[in-house]
Amino acid sequence: MPDPLLTPGLNVSSTLELYLSYRPPYAWQPLRDFLRQRQIAELEWSGDDYYGRTFRYQQAVGAFTLYHQPQQYRFRLELQLDKLAMLQPVLQNIRRIFDLDVDITQVEQDLAPQLAQLSSTVTGLRLPGLWDPFEAGVRAILGQQVTVSAAHQLVQQLVQQLGDQVAGQRLFPTPQAIADSELTFLKMPQARRDTLRGFSRYMQNSEQADDIDAWQKLKGIGPWTCHYARMRGLSDPDIWLAGDAGVKNALKQGAISFSAEAGRPWRSYLTLQLWQLLAATAKPTTPKISAAQSNVLENH
Repeated sequence: MPDPLLTPGLNVSSTLELYLSYRPPYAWQPLRDFLRQRQIAELEWSGDDYYGRTFRYQQAVGAFTLYHQPQQYRFRLELQLDKLAMLQPVLQNIRRIFDLDVDITQVEQDLAPQLAQLSSTVTGLRLPGLWDPFEAGVRAILGQQVTVSAAHQLVQQLVQQLGDQVAGQRLFPTPQAIADSELTFLKMPQARRDTLRGFSRYMQNSEQADDIDAWQKLKGIGPWTCHYARMRGLSDPDIWLAGDAGVKNALKQGAISFSAEAGRPWRSYLTLQLWQLLAATAKPTTPKISAAQSNVLENH
């Protein structure tokens, strides 16, 4: 069972139970595994049929656990929220994170010429979202030029050191919390600490959060980080990570040659299929390459 929800630490009287439907097919296991590989203790929890996390939405704080019910083509949502006025946007964001509104059959039909060149594909593969662009940007910056396990440890340390506590769990750190910290507890080059702090200061202006392309004016952030944040933080369906090491390796191993432009407007799904293909063909002793760890350090 998942960790207890956060009733003692939230100003709510009860847990809301709702049902979120989707159009099948839905490849739950790959999505769950993708999230679980990057799961941060105290912030997130998961099991065979569920995933949950804490969150902050504007001035609201909450937590949710989502249980997959494949026979009914839906998820059962247990949600706690301290400001019910934020209920609808919070629900919309949860639907986005789990890509519940896409017509995946149409996506795969449109991508059929590209998918036909892959040695294997996953039917119903959905985009794994993050709560917001800021969290996506932070995870991408911490993943520069390190292994999967090292990147995971850095995110874990950041959450433990700077994330506000809520009834034994933690929230993802705010831009202000990161900007105000020297980040000396993070064992990484000073240049990346400076990038993370500069990015957080920039993001303290919430009006700039969705203008992800503008991040490139910040030192240490280039096109890859912006594209990754758009794909996972905004669930942009048309991101092609051409410079991603995982994408390059999958194309090379499969001797695949196709025009990614022909995959518009669904190139994020093509990117994800290539990551899935690479993970499926990797030897058990070989660390899996994730998007947040496979980019080249960007100094702009």
